[in-house]
Amino acid sequence: MRHVASAPFSFNRDWYSALLGSCFGAMTYFSASITVSSGDAKDQQREVVRSLYVATRNQAKALIATLELEGLE
Repeated sequence: MRHVASAPFSFNRDWYSALLGSCFGAMTYFSASITVSSGDAKDQQREVVRSLYVATRNQAKALIATLELEGLE
């Protein structure tokens, strides 16, 4: 196994906050603007949109947890 040296971690609260705002904007768009009719192909599309919404929601939760951590300046 190869070890990869990591760059020094630099926490930028403004960047995380902006990314979080983008996540909330995307979730609002997904829940308010996207409608999918029924049918086999439409069911697949619905599942893709649902998966994307869930992934975005999980990303928002991770960003919130990161912003709440102490000492990451």
